Amino acid sequence: MLLNAKSAMMGRHYLLAYQKLQYQYVLNTSQPILLYYYGKYICECDNELIRRHFQGSAISALQECLRSCHESRHGKVFYWLGKLHSLRGDTIHALEYYDKIVSQSLLPKTSPKRREVDAFIKNVQTYNAR
Repeated sequence: MLLNAKSAMMGRHYLLAYQKLQYQYVLNTSQPILLYYYGKYICECDNELIRRHFQGSAISALQECLRSCHESRHGKVFYWLGKLHSLRGDTIHALEYYDKIVSQSLLPKTSPKRREVDAFIKNVQTYNAR
């Protein structure tokens, strides 16, 4: 099912991808990975109108994913939650999630996601120092 959703995303059939993930999760609620990909794919959507429409449900899905997924996944979930909040212009909540990644060392320092998190935090600190 994830492959079908990924194919739909690559083909820019965003709504179809989201529907497939939602439907599959309803059938099998013991799979928090479906919530993770739902939130991730919404965040990665290059259609701003669609992304904005689904951002709230993506945040809710990722928050639910945090409650039911293994701790080893938390860094990536926090990353997408922070990114979604950042895209909404909600710097405070984005910073909360990004701070958790840094303070708990949830992503390797050399990973692209971690470098993005560090750059975001540095930009916020630079802005606040003015």
